[in-house]
Amino acid sequence: MMFADERRMKRENGRSAANHKHPRPRKPERGSPARPVITVFGSAQARRGGRLYAESQRMGELLGQAGFDLMTGGYDGVMEAISRGGAEAGAHVTGVTLDRFGSVVNAHVVDEIRTTNFYERFTWLIDRADGYVAMHGGIGTLAEVVFAWQELVVGTPGARPLILVGERWRRLLRVFRDNLIAPAKIYGALTVVATPEAAIKLLAAHFAGAGIELSARERRPRTGSRSAEAG
Repeated sequence: MMFADERRMKRENGRSAANHKHPRPRKPERGSPARPVITVFGSAQARRGGRLYAESQRMGELLGQAGFDLMTGGYDGVMEAISRGGAEAGAHVTGVTLDRFGSVVNAHVVDEIRTTNFYERFTWLIDRADGYVAMHGGIGTLAEVVFAWQELVVGTPGARPLILVGERWRRLLRVFRDNLIAPAKIYGALTVVATPEAAIKLLAAHFAGAGIELSARERRPRTGSRSAEAG
């Protein structure tokens, strides 16, 4: 059952707090019953004014309005659009970044968690979330989806929704079915929908079925991004 298997926060990595330019924020455990955390995956290449950016911003807005907090990779493209839409709708937005990229976290992230390798970053994005949504993306997005998918198949995080938004995902799954050596039952962990509106309906139904009453939050003024090293 969700929230019953809360993972203990990772131990601090031993670095002095004096070495940080910003205060260390609370590290996001899995969401409270009133505000589950949804991790959203998607391409950094989506451009403002484009269809994918607009669709992603809408996804973030719907998630925030429905009573979810958000976690993304923290950078540009879909990650920025999700963060923007969610923040404007009152969601608490966490960005899990990777030191080797050397990029700046987008302006809509409230808490930044800085990681040093892909596995550490994936672990944050998957283990600390109550559900997952994937927008269109490239190999990075695919890697994140497959990581979450594998974890769900082996039952590591417990039952959580993994929703893929867009018909490209349906075409990709056909290729997987035709070419991977895998039992058909693994595809039951994935749900493909055409629109953000369809995704939010499935998420709301999932959490209602788990006895979680979502609580919407009014938009809060931003106080600036804060960062912390993952540990």
